[in-house]
Amino acid sequence: MRHSCLQGLVRNASVSGNLDAPEGGFDAIMQAIVCRNQIGWREKARRLLVFSTDAGFHYAGDGKLGGIIKPNDGLCHLDTSGMYTHSSLQDYPSISQINLKVKQNAINVIWAVTEEQINVYKRLTKQVEGSFAGKLSDDSSNVVELIREQYDAISSSVEMKDTASSAIKVKYFSSCLGTGPVVETSKCDGLKVGTKVEFIAEIEVTSCPANRSEWKQKFDIYPVNQIIMQT
Repeated sequence: MRHSCLQGLVRNASVSGNLDAPEGGFDAIMQAIVCRNQIGWREKARRLLVFSTDAGFHYAGDGKLGGIIKPNDGLCHLDTSGMYTHSSLQDYPSISQINLKVKQNAINVIWAVTEEQINVYKRLTKQVEGSFAGKLSDDSSNVVELIREQYDAISSSVEMKDTASSAIKVKYFSSCLGTGPVVETSKCDGLKVGTKVEFIAEIEVTSCPANRSEWKQKFDIYPVNQIIMQT
């Protein structure tokens, strides 16, 4: 999208206020992720979601303050004009729900926030895989540069994760850019488009689950915010 077009969309966006400091940005993030057809996410494109704010966030449980106790269902609820229809019908998403949807849909989130909020959102990056936090200037004039820097960091690294249980230990090994011996690491940085990186996974069963139903297990090994490979 061209910069001038983006400026026009931001300028024409409707603005609303609220009575407390935290904002309902998690509702917007959830809808932007799961409403794939309405948003227009392309299947093979790198998906980047920028969340800009100068405040904290509401999350699961805060809806009780307004008498809303129904949990967030993680589904798309946009009307034909793009408005979220369930803000008064169900609670805010939880952090774990956001993390799950980010992983399922291979989306990188950039938290572009002001100085007073940066520490909060840096902690949030540890809970939402493949997300990055950057500090906005007072007048947000550095937002384009911030996004560019974070995008460069995202596109030049790859990190392996897994969903193995506590009974299974997975170690990763790689020589990353091919220089030097293979070492234990789950992340490679400094990559360029077209660079081939190989990882070796060493899988060890460390204990036998007491519950017989857990003897047969299946888990995923996957690069963060990319297509998941089942093992």
